[in-house]
This record gives sequence, structure tokens and C-alpha cells, in this order.
Amino acid sequence: KQVTVNQFVFVTLYNLALTTHLSAMSDKIDATAKQTLMERAAKKWQLVYSLQWREGLNLRPLQALAILLNLAHALCLTGNNDSSKTCYRNILSVVHVLDSRNTFVPNK
Repeated sequence: KQVTVNQFVFVTLYNLALTTHLSAMSDKIDATAKQTLMERAAKKWQLVYSLQWREGLNLRPLQALAILLNLAHALCLTGNNDSSKTCYRNILSVVHVLDSRNTFVPNK
């Protein structure tokens, strides 16, 4: 299967968001740098999240949950509590649906 430009952009942006997020969690930088990096990570996660829907990328449920969880975490750490809570509620809803379908936990 050939990778499309949209898939390449998605994977690249996902990796940039993850790298920025992890850098913001480092103990080797000061609080101001952490905040700046986490704000950048939150913006990148928002782009990743919107790109997956806009381009109709078929992700596995756990991949989609990982994006939502990272977005929620970054939003929480940057003080965007309402948006973060919305993400966490969406995560719980998706987990509940997957669990009820026995698709979340393979050995259930």
C-alpha cells in the first residue's frame, strides 16, 4: 500500500507533537521553557486530532485514544481546563463503547 501525502504529513506531525510533548516534560529545563513547549505541543496535538478527522484517516481505536489522551494532558498543563475535560470525557466515552463491544480488552 502506498503512503499518501496526507498520511505522511499526519505521521510527521504526530511525531513532532510527541517529541515536543516529551521535551516539555523534561526535568532539565526551567518552568517557562516547559510552559512554552507544552503550549506548542498542545497546538500540534490539536492539528493532529483535526487532521485525522478532516482527512478521514482510519486509525485503530488505541491510536485515536493516544492522540486524545496526549491532547487532554497538554491542554490540562497549559490551563485549558474546559477543553481538557471535554477530551477526557470523550476518552471515557470511547473506552466505554470499546469495552462494551469487547474490542478494547482482547482477553475479555
